[in-house]
Amino acid sequence: MKILVDNGHGLMTAGKRSPDGLFREAFYNREIARKVVADLLDRNLDAELLVPEDDDIPLAERVRRINAHCLALDKKNVIVSVFM
Repeated sequence: MKILVDNGHGLMTAGKRSPDGLFREAFYNREIARKVVADLLDRNLDAELLVPEDDDIPLAERVRRINAHCLALDKKNVIVSVFM
């Protein structure tokens, strides 16, 4: 079973921040997603970040990555968790 953790928007995605611009969604999502993956790996589960880059990866590319895992492993063997 492969667990894919999609940590959502990139660091500079417009609009994904507090009204004053001080807090950006991606900083928290990425930190939490990395900790979730580390915890799953510590439990001997096959987990990885879907988006290891800091850039904003378009949804179409994220879906392409998920579909590639589904084709390689059979879709019933893939779980996707999304942080948005």
